[in-house]
Amino acid sequence: MSEEHMMAAVVRTTATAFAVGPPFRLFPVRLVPRNAAPGYLVDRQGRFLLNLAQDTTVTTPITVLLNWRGGAPVR
Repeated sequence: MSEEHMMAAVVRTTATAFAVGPPFRLFPVRLVPRNAAPGYLVDRQGRFLLNLAQDTTVTTPITVLLNWRGGAPVR
C-alpha cells in the first residue's frame, strides 16, 4: 500500500517461473490508527477488494442509564 492508495500487481506463475508486474493504483485510502477499522475489506476467497464509503455526517444516538436497578422501566 502506498501512503494514499491501495496498490495491486499482476502475478504470473508457471511450473518454472514466477513474475510480478508493476504495481498500479486501485483506489484512494485514508490512513487510520492501528486499531481502527480500515475503509476496505477483502472477501473470504481473497479475490476482491471492496471500498467501503464511510458517511461521517451520520451519528448514531446512544442511551446511558444511570442508577439502574433492573426490573420493568418506570413510566
